[in-house]
Amino acid sequence: MDTAIKAEWYDLHDADREGFLSWLHGHHLPALQARPGHIWIGHYDRAPQHGRSNPPGYPTRVEVDDPNVPRGSQYLLVTAAASPDVFFDPNLAAPAVAETTAQLAKRKEYRMGIFIEETRVSGPDWYRHLPGTGAPPAIQLGNYLTSNQTDDMDLALWYRQMKHG
Repeated sequence: MDTAIKAEWYDLHDADREGFLSWLHGHHLPALQARPGHIWIGHYDRAPQHGRSNPPGYPTRVEVDDPNVPRGSQYLLVTAAASPDVFFDPNLAAPAVAETTAQLAKRKEYRMGIFIEETRVSGPDWYRHLPGTGAPPAIQLGNYLTSNQTDDMDLALWYRQMKHG
């Protein structure tokens, strides 16, 4: 199963975009896919947002304005694994390579998170992308910052109602 997810958000300068994406898809992603424990990898461009980001009844979106929190959002690289141990085990880490280090340094406003999937919501084509069968054609990934435990519980209940509603 692909229940552990490493998500990496970042931006690119226009001048770096073509060369970086060519290297990423031609060299880096195949190398990542070949590493032990990686089940699938997906690379996504952010879709343009139109209209309100929170329809009525959805929790209010709160933007973080802390300058220490990177805000990269143009691209999302998602690596799926069976366990989060894949992302933390130093024995599974790739050796440092100068070209890789130089290319990855082109990512601006880089941020990363490792998640463990609790549940999955799939659309009408769910049968085309069963767990463990590869990266989906599109993905929505985000999180909510709650201010207290009551709000956290309300959010968890809201998700379950939306999933089954």
